[in-house]
Amino acid sequence: MDLLSCLVRLALAGVVMGAVWGADEPAPTAPTMRTALAVSGSFDHRHAVAGEWSSAELDAARALSVAMGHGPRDRIVVDAIQALADDSDTYALRFDKAPGASWLKRGGLGYYRDGNSRRPDSRIASFGKRMGRQDFGAKISLGVLCFSPGDISDGREVEVAYEVYRASFELRAATVSLESVMTDSIAAGRNAGRGAGSGGQQIAGNYPIELPGVKTTGVNTTASVPLGGGPISQIETRPVLHPRDSRVAFAFYQAMMDGLREAYPDTVWVWTTVPLQPRNNFQRNAFNHFVREAAASRLGKREFLYDTAAILSHDAAGVVQIDHQGPVLAPQWLNDEQELSAEGQARLAYAWWHLIVAAAHSSAE
Repeated sequence: MDLLSCLVRLALAGVVMGAVWGADEPAPTAPTMRTALAVSGSFDHRHAVAGEWSSAELDAARALSVAMGHGPRDRIVVDAIQALADDSDTYALRFDKAPGASWLKRGGLGYYRDGNSRRPDSRIASFGKRMGRQDFGAKISLGVLCFSPGDISDGREVEVAYEVYRASFELRAATVSLESVMTDSIAAGRNAGRGAGSGGQQIAGNYPIELPGVKTTGVNTTASVPLGGGPISQIETRPVLHPRDSRVAFAFYQAMMDGLREAYPDTVWVWTTVPLQPRNNFQRNAFNHFVREAAASRLGKREFLYDTAAILSHDAAGVVQIDHQGPVLAPQWLNDEQELSAEGQARLAYAWWHLIVAAAHSSAE
């Protein structure tokens, strides 16, 4: 499905935000959870706790070669996984910034800065190109692209794709014309002979002069031509695209995930949701709805969902925190500086370990 078709279908479908937000069932015990994870492939707040894994299972998860893309301003998930590894040897893991395929062969998590801040389209394009460069996507066990809250617009802001055609020009013109000639004369005397006062003679005379009547006209004009204002509007073309609208961003994301799955079917690809803010998440909730809906029919052996939004929007009791625009980042997981707390980081890290243990298990089948 091409990008245009995705956008049309999403625009017709609209944003379905009428779900009832409520508490989920308590998390099952570790053995039951492990079985369910391998089947469902969705990792959310129910898995934000330590699992009961054997050493062999943890070692198998460590052996996976993971490529994780992140934004330029934050590494929310990477930092959470590293913090847990620093805190407990049980979750020790190899990390490296932008390693090559040879490093990843030994297993570990390589993290890569992709794209520009607040431009999910550039991040998606960068990650997709990275996976395609020398078939890098075929040389890893698992690939995942993480988003930042700022990648999607706040609140109910709607940003759409459009082009602006604008032309501005400055016209300066000056003309000088001879309108008339004024003639006049100057009466003056002069001395003839030896000079005044020494025997000379004073002679009166009229001296004609011509004074041109000159007309000067100047013009200094600045003009702007709006969209559709005629051929002059094509002098300057500026394409302006706002991919932070949830529908546009998801269309880019889905197209990338479809392409990666088709190109590298043996690699595990992980869908992710956009982390939420403490308020104004209507557009982010819409994007996450699209992601969950698209991933639902694909989860299993080679595709998983890492639901960062659900992990951090539910409190410790499993109750989702909401406002008038849907789920929000639960205040319980923020510190005094309104940043993600150590407890919030631990939730992300534990859920990630649930995912890679399940991925290692499915890869071994």
